[in-house]
This record gives sequence, structure tokens and C-alpha cells, in this order.
Amino acid sequence: MQNLFFGGGLHMNNFEQHFPDSSAAPTQVADHELLRCIGKGSYGEVWLARNVLGSLRAVKVIYRAAFDSDRPYEREFNGILKYEPISRAHPGHVNILQVGRNDAEGYFYYVMELADDASENPSLKTYSPKTLKSELHRRQRLPVSECVELGIAISAALDHLHQRGLVHRDIKPANIIFVGNRPELADIGLVTESDAAQSHLGTKGYLPPEGGGSPSADVYGLGKVLYELSTGLDGKEFPALPSELGTWPDRRELLQLNSIIGRACANEVKRRYSSAAKMRDDLVALGQPKPGKARRRTKLTAVFTVSFLMLAALAWIVFRQPAPSVRSSVSTVSTNEMARRFFDSGRAFQSRRSQPFLTNAIYEFERALEADPKFALAHAAIAQCYNELDHHIHFLPRIVRPKAKEAALAALALDPNLGEAHAAIAVYKLEYEWDWTGAEADFTRALELDPACSYAHENYAALLSITGRHADAIKHARRACELLPTEILPRLNLARRFWAAGDFDQAIEIFNREVVEGGSKSSSQNMEFIGMLEAVGRTNEAWKVFEGYLIGTRSQEDAAPFLEAFANNGLLGVRQLQSRHSMASMITPLRALHFIQLRKPDQAFRELEKAIDERRKDMIFLRVYLQWARLRNDPRFEAVAAKIGLPVAVEK
Repeated sequence: MQNLFFGGGLHMNNFEQHFPDSSAAPTQVADHELLRCIGKGSYGEVWLARNVLGSLRAVKVIYRAAFDSDRPYEREFNGILKYEPISRAHPGHVNILQVGRNDAEGYFYYVMELADDASENPSLKTYSPKTLKSELHRRQRLPVSECVELGIAISAALDHLHQRGLVHRDIKPANIIFVGNRPELADIGLVTESDAAQSHLGTKGYLPPEGGGSPSADVYGLGKVLYELSTGLDGKEFPALPSELGTWPDRRELLQLNSIIGRACANEVKRRYSSAAKMRDDLVALGQPKPGKARRRTKLTAVFTVSFLMLAALAWIVFRQPAPSVRSSVSTVSTNEMARRFFDSGRAFQSRRSQPFLTNAIYEFERALEADPKFALAHAAIAQCYNELDHHIHFLPRIVRPKAKEAALAALALDPNLGEAHAAIAVYKLEYEWDWTGAEADFTRALELDPACSYAHENYAALLSITGRHADAIKHARRACELLPTEILPRLNLARRFWAAGDFDQAIEIFNREVVEGGSKSSSQNMEFIGMLEAVGRTNEAWKVFEGYLIGTRSQEDAAPFLEAFANNGLLGVRQLQSRHSMASMITPLRALHFIQLRKPDQAFRELEKAIDERRKDMIFLRVYLQWARLRNDPRFEAVAAKIGLPVAVEK
């Protein structure tokens, strides 16, 4: 049995020595049925469990008999007590949901959210946790862009922990799990106060020379993790670089990331990052697209040596500048320097628009409000982030959208003339309440107050497209692109406006430039583009895009069945293959599209009814995009459209 993410520590045989035949569940774990033991660590077990509501959880049980004395046992229990209150305050921490103790039988336990299943065919019998270690084993190495995203998320979680006087002390790939595809710090058994005496508790290879027990040591561990992820080498080989680096397509980006890793892993504490926040700031700057960057990738020949690339990376580090991102023309900024710093950090996260970055953005904006409670623009930015989060699987609209409304109203209470706040309310009305008239009024007001509010332009364009005013929709979408020249999503939304207007060639040209030539690893973006190509009969191009995407993101073994399925029957073949696996990770509109592709309209309409109940924003595009076309001649379609008040006719 592998050492799972909750058990940690150096002494892997401690538990086996004390409990060589242990297989029975502990007698008392309140409101949970322990299904099976899924891991053994240094001092206890991890159990797969089901609570009284039927939800699956992980339960870590720590036994007193596994320790030589009471002191380390109580230390571990006290660490959980300190960590539990803050575990749910940041998206980068595994959530502690319940803690219990049974001194009569000599153990305590804590209940946590369960990591995603890493097995190909998820089931209770085959469950294994998805961790960075399992991902590294499966994929050998991760693309630099993905490493940067993971580094930002984990460094932000470490900063949150350090700000509250705690340290992790065991940062390694096995202790970073995925919950809803979001990375989280786990195995928190060694968490303690950051002023505790330094020690060598932790895992060899991820500890700095001076030992663990400090924020700087956690930073060192994260640096080693990023080294292994980005190079595919064992951490013991640091600072060596792969011999085949000169042939890698992301070699320049790797060298830029390597300069950050080198500083994080400096042997001398004074040369290392002084905080996880400073490391995160450099990772954010590295991940931020640069203005004026050519969209088409040039192909360097193998004769470029690693030493030349090192010089290029050094020049980039010295001369880089933050990329501008114009989201508003108003000067509604705080006079509090700390609030402005947190706000700027939040904007950097927000511009990435994926789930981990949006949740980190909210955290940064909330810190800005702690420093300046009257910072109206920070409230508006929080509203915008919550508006976008419902498109991701693990954030239901009925949970996050009310928070968007609350934040937008708070901003308007502080500044009734803040265009960004009016735009956030407009998006809430459009995508959650399906109030077309009210949304348009607020969009109009937002742009009157702030003509350079990119958020208003981008989302107003969607409303105009839905209601058939395609020329105006394209005009506002273009303006959003001008205001956000470094972001890809506004350009993809412009392509969608062209697609809705029937200008398929223009839409395909933009998607090809941004997704294929831009090297996007996003599954949704690539699949959307492939669907566009298939819809207009450009099947050969669809095959090339699909093949390029799979080869760039999967091993040859993993890609083979999908390539065969696509070769036999296009995206329909891929959908049929996917249908053999669990669709639990799909939000309801995506499941509906899945069934449309499989020519199963009954199941598709059932999913659409669920999407209406969940108030998914994808529903507002039912009349616009070709992906829904197969349902429009079915009499049930009009009933669905009527429930959300979709316009009956769309002008061309």
C-alpha cells in the first residue's frame, strides 16, 4: 500500500512495527461509515469513508501507540487544532471537516474532503488519490505553463499559512492533492507554529540544509517540487537540467522558471525568497502574457545551445515589465498602499480566469478590503470573479452567484457611479436571473460611467449576440480585445460573436491563431475549435487539431484510443469513448452537449432541465450556437427556451 498524502513523515515503518496486522476500522468515527483502508503512513491510517449524507470523505486516524511518548502525539493533535480553523479559509488548503478524539482507545482522527480519483475507471474498489506525485508518474513531466499555475496556487496557500504563524514542514509532490482539479496542500500532520525550533522532520530531498520548521524551508520544498515537475528529473539531481532540453518546445519558459526555482532552492537562507508571497509574485509575473508578443510560435533549431538560452533567460529576468491590463478607465483606487498591493495581485490572478486563479484573486481582493474596507473597486472585482466561477464544475451558481450580487451591491453602496459594479450586476442579471432588460440597462449605465470598462464591453457583447444584434456585439467584443490586449479569452469571445453572426471563417481564423498557433493546452478550447471545424465540414483540419492537442497533452499510450476513436467517427467517436467513463466531472450543460453528440436527445433534455434548475449561464446561448442545433426542431426545445425567457427570433 502506498504512503498516501495524509500520512507523511520519514519513519515509514513506524506504523507497521506497532500494527503489523491492522485492518479493522476504529470503533468510533462519528457519523461516518469507514469503507476501507486506503493508506498507511508513519503514525496511522487513512480510510475511505461515507458520511450520513452519502458523501465520500477521507478519514485520517492517528494512534498513540505509534509514538514513543505523549509529546509528539500531542504535538500532532495540536497541529490539527491550529490548522482546522483556517483550512477552509483558502482554496489551496485541504478542508478539515471534523475532528474527534478517543483517549480510551488511544487515537484521534480528522475528516477531510477526498482527493480526486486518479484511476482510469473510478470506483470505490479502485480509488487512488490524484496527487502531483501520481500526475508526475503518469506524465513524466508537466508543461511549464502548468507548473507556473500550480506554483502560483501552492505559494499562495503557503503564504496564507505563514501569515497565520504556521508552517507546513513537508512540501513534496505526494502531499499536494487535487480536489475538483484544484491543487491543495495536504498531509498537514506536521503543521506547527513557524517559531518552533527547526528540525529535520519532513522528507529528505525537500528539506533545506538548515532543516525544516520555517517559512523559508517551505519555500525551498516548493522549489524542489517545481524542479521535479518541470524537468522530469529527481530532486536529487538539482540544479542539473535535462540533456535533451534544447529540443523541448517550452525550453525558454523552463529556463525562466528555473531562475525562480534556483532562488527558492538556494542553500543559503539569505539568498532564498524571504516569503512565499515574493515567490508567488515572481511566478505571477512569469505567467503573465507580455504585450506585443508574437502569436505565431517560431521554431528554433537544435543548434541553439543551452548556454545561449540561459543568457536569454537572464535578460528576461532583468528587463521584464508587468503586462498592462486595462479593465477600467476610472481612478477608483485606494489610498492605502497595502490595499493597492493586494488589489494588483488579485488583478493578476483574475486575468488568468481559471478556477484556481479566480479563487486566489478573491482571496487577494478580500485582503485588500481588510486593509481598506471602503475600497469599492475591490468589491466590484470580487463580484466579477464570483460571476465567472459558476462555469467551473465545483462551484454551483446558487452558491457563488449570490456572493457576486452581494459584492456588487456593496461596491455600489460605496460608489454609485462605479461602472465596474454596474457591469457586475448586469452580468448577474443576465446569466443568473435571465433578466434581459435589466441587464441591458445596467450594461448601458456601466459604459456611460466608464467607456473603457472591458468587463462591460465583453459581457454586453454576449447579450447583444444572444438578441441578434450581431454588428453591435462584434463592435463591443473588439473593444474588449483592445482594452485587454494580453488576454486570450476576449479574443475567443470575439470569435464566438463572429460565429453567432454566421461569419464562420473569421471565427475559425481567430480560434486557429489563439488555440493552435498559441499552443493552448485547454481541453475545452481545443474541443470547441474542433467542433467548429466539423460543423462546417473541415474534417481534415479537425483531425490535425485533435491529433496535435492529444500528442501535446498525453502520453502516446493514453492518446492512442482517443486518436483511433476520432479517426473512426470524429468527435462522436470520442464522445462514445468518453461515455464509458464517469461523466460526474462535467457540469450539466456539458453533459447535455455530450448526449447531443451521442444522438441521445432525451438524455440531453433531462440535463438541460437540471441546468435550468442550477441556473447555469451556458443556457443563455441555446439559440445562438450550432452545438445546440440538433435540439431546436424538437418541440421540447421551445419549452426549455421559454423557461429562461430566450428571445423567440434571432436576427441575422
